[in-house]
Amino acid sequence: MTLLTQLFSNAYTKHLESEFLKRMKIISEPQNYSFTIHNYASLIESLGDLFQEFCRQTLVNIFQEIDQKFKQSEIRKRDYYVKDFRERTLVTPYEVITFKRTLYQNKIDGKCFTYLDRKLGLPRWDTYDPCSSRLKLIHLGREMIKSNQGKHHEEICQRT
Repeated sequence: MTLLTQLFSNAYTKHLESEFLKRMKIISEPQNYSFTIHNYASLIESLGDLFQEFCRQTLVNIFQEIDQKFKQSEIRKRDYYVKDFRERTLVTPYEVITFKRTLYQNKIDGKCFTYLDRKLGLPRWDTYDPCSSRLKLIHLGREMIKSNQGKHHEEICQRT
């Protein structure tokens, strides 16, 4: 079974659907006479939570598959020993994820590395993934622009 068939298997999608329906039962019941924006907000929030969980789990599964493919490869068997397993935590756009990856040791020079980190270009010891860092900078930049526009507008009003 490949990663995609695991991720989108009937059992997993049924689980997601079941979780969503549990949360939405109160809204979908005809006896619920609440007609407010809170129903819509609850729907959107519940979908967001489920999609975030799906994305977090998908990332962990993809990371594990990348690591396993290298671990089982002829290149790895020829050039590297499996030395240890290390846990890593990343703050992603989908919140915090924690996953295990394999530490390899070169058979010739004894140097160690984690293939997964190197393959994905993840900086050592950094807990924010590069996408989260970039998104954070974009958000901060937008906030600065907004605040500067507000100051500029305020200055113009004071002059007139």
